[in-house]
Amino acid sequence: MMARRMQAKREGLKSGSPKQREPAEFSRSRENDLKGDPMVNADLPQRPQTLLIVDDEEALVELVRRMVERNGYRTLAARSAGEALDLYRAHRDEIDLVITDLVMGDRDGWEVARELREINPDVRILVSTGFHDEDDIGRMLQAGIRGVVLKPYQSQQLLEKVREALDS
Repeated sequence: MMARRMQAKREGLKSGSPKQREPAEFSRSRENDLKGDPMVNADLPQRPQTLLIVDDEEALVELVRRMVERNGYRTLAARSAGEALDLYRAHRDEIDLVITDLVMGDRDGWEVARELREINPDVRILVSTGFHDEDDIGRMLQAGIRGVVLKPYQSQQLLEKVREALDS
């Protein structure tokens, strides 16, 4: 491998300067660079998917926001159920998934889910909770919640649950 590089370098020096790239090559969009690439999933969404994060704990909202934004998702954040419902009404067509805490000060995640379903029966909801009760989790899934993610968050687990909820 090293010998080939050395040979190519010598040949470039013999024929003058190394070949220059045409400026047009630098101006192509990333989309054009990826067209036809078998490693690119053609089923990827045309726009970044948007997640509405609902939790009354600021630190958890920021933690989830950083985790998902690093992986290409857009986010909106609400620190109360009321704020979440207002944001959902205003951005309903942009929001692909709502991640809501189960226990909050003004309303619980059940109420948020019920009210979101009144706005949009097809809303995708992922519930986050620190309480691990198999019966509650079963009831949530039966009620149409797309998934449950347990606190404390682990990045990979959260991202897998987000992907599953979006794909379901």
